[in-house]
Amino acid sequence: MEQENKKLWFEANPSETDARPNKVWFRAKSYGWGWTPCTWQGWAVLVMYLFVVYGNLIFIDNHVHSDSDFIINFFPNTYIVTVFLIIICYATGEKPSWRWGKKEK
Repeated sequence: MEQENKKLWFEANPSETDARPNKVWFRAKSYGWGWTPCTWQGWAVLVMYLFVVYGNLIFIDNHVHSDSDFIINFFPNTYIVTVFLIIICYATGEKPSWRWGKKEK
């Protein structure tokens, strides 16, 4: 009897698991390799990424005086932000693989 109570204590409450369904934010692309946003969360992450990259572009453009300074400052920052986007897509999306159209059944 005591073991049954322990099992019930460790089981997840159905109302807690239903509150956040296991839904992907990014689905795998039909052609090529990568992801496409498919929920509002995925679109929000993509829009935030674009705002950060554009803000980085404007900030660096206003503070540098040559093209080489722009390249040296812009690309490393954009690379870091892009790596974070890929990590988010990988964690919240479908498994990426090379695809060429829909799979035949």
